This record gives sequence, C-alpha cells and structure tokens, in this order.
Amino acid sequence: MKENIFVLTLAVLLTTLPGSLVLAADYDAVKAKLESAMTADIRMSAEIDRDRNRKP
Repeated sequence: MKENIFVLTLAVLLTTLPGSLVLAADYDAVKAKLESAMTADIRMSAEIDRDRNRKP
C-alpha cells in the first residue's frame, strides 16, 4: 500500500512539474507587460489640465 502511494505521488509530481516551469517562464513576460501598462499615461495633457480644476 505504501508503495502505491509513493508511485502515485511521484507520478503527480512528474506530471505537474513541466506545467509549473512553463508558467514560471511566462510570468516574467506578463510582469513586464503589467509594469509597462501601469507606467503608461492613458490621458492626454489636456485632460490632465482639465481634471486638475475639478472638485471631487
């Protein structure tokens, strides 16, 4: 019984490891895109000037 659990655990680990490596490699690309989007200004300078005088 213990041998079956060991084999099953080993099989689960070996099947999930490649997927996690692929996700880890993709994480850097997604992180770079998110950081770029967060620093990008989506409003034009005219809109920023207009909003500066608005009351909340």
